[in-house]
Amino acid sequence: MIRVIFFFIFLSICVGFGLWISGQPGSFIISWGDYEFQSHLGLFFTFLLLLVILFSSIWLFIRWLWKIPSILKHALKVKAYKKSFKLFVQSLEAYSSKDFSTAFKKIRAIPSRIKDPGLFFWLESKIAKESNDLKLSIECCNHVIESPSSAFLGYHQLIKIAFKQRNYDKALSYLNKAQELYKNNPWVLKQSIKIYLKQSNWNPIHRSLKNLSAKTEEEEIEKNLLYAILTYKQALDKNITTGAEKLKLLLYAINYDPGFIPAIESYAKTLQENKKDAHYQKLLEKTWKIKPSLNVANLYIESHLKEQPIERFKAAQYLLKLAPYSTESYLIVIQSAIDANLKGEAKAFLKRALDKNIFPENAFFVKVLKACLQKESYLAHENLWIFLRQSFEKNEWQCTECDYFQEEWFIECPSCQSLLQYKLKSIF
Repeated sequence: MIRVIFFFIFLSICVGFGLWISGQPGSFIISWGDYEFQSHLGLFFTFLLLLVILFSSIWLFIRWLWKIPSILKHALKVKAYKKSFKLFVQSLEAYSSKDFSTAFKKIRAIPSRIKDPGLFFWLESKIAKESNDLKLSIECCNHVIESPSSAFLGYHQLIKIAFKQRNYDKALSYLNKAQELYKNNPWVLKQSIKIYLKQSNWNPIHRSLKNLSAKTEEEEIEKNLLYAILTYKQALDKNITTGAEKLKLLLYAINYDPGFIPAIESYAKTLQENKKDAHYQKLLEKTWKIKPSLNVANLYIESHLKEQPIERFKAAQYLLKLAPYSTESYLIVIQSAIDANLKGEAKAFLKRALDKNIFPENAFFVKVLKACLQKESYLAHENLWIFLRQSFEKNEWQCTECDYFQEEWFIECPSCQSLLQYKLKSIF
């Protein structure tokens, strides 16, 4: 395009120069043997300009003819890419709708002459993985990592397959290779940290966390949680012999993430054992504001005199004041009111929770609470209430991969062996 513009600029200059010459006086004579040609100067330059234009046009035409093979080759290449990406999109749509047979058919119809097929092999590996054909998925990933532009996608998929197979040694080898190619990649570092936490290998975790960048607030929170888990695990290490060192590490964990329940529980129990009740209650109140849970609530309630249910009810009311929109807050208050035989207060708090949509109307425990709060049927439902109360003593930890749950917090799920895939199980 630039060459064309310059050509027209040059042409304009020549035309202008020719017009200027044509207005000047003078003539010229050309003699060749017996022939003689006499003409006006302007006419001569006009003729010369036409010759320049003619030869320039011929040159451009010859150049265009010379480029025809490469133009055709490029057009065929573009056509092949368009066809390939059309099939790729169709395969992706079939994959999204779980139609794996169609997805396989479309992805394998992509022409083999594509120069960089890494992206297509990557999609085929994902389809194979979802179809539980892990062998084919790994084969496709090995093709993907051969392409520099898509190598990370290949390693990403291989690592996920290794995690699915619970082959963490293999996953770590892939992670190390990915780390060599993509230094300090956040996702690679996080997956490495999971495996090192399982192995209680502290030094690599410290290095990985040091190199882990946190550009957003969410990433900073996640990084602090990993630090909290690390220091908590170190506090539970058998090599930690002194109570002071254990307390120091637990405090580090809490400072990194004040809502990390396992560290809070361990630290709070240690404070209680050392008769530091004031520090104990302040710690639990601070945690409750950040992350209300039945675990924290029951530790807090238990710190008040068991033989004085009214005091425990007042403590539960204070927790409700600290977290007024929490399901756990209302549940603890109602539970404490029933234990203190304050049926009227329990009914009032239950009604308030239902009016504010904090409790779902049709929840099983709501029906039990309503039944227990009827004077004539309380004794009939007393055993059911005792069972329900026991189930509300703690939030259980649930695996997000297989839904297994247990009271103790875990790094590796005892059922499916997935790593750091946990959440506090909802009471609903």
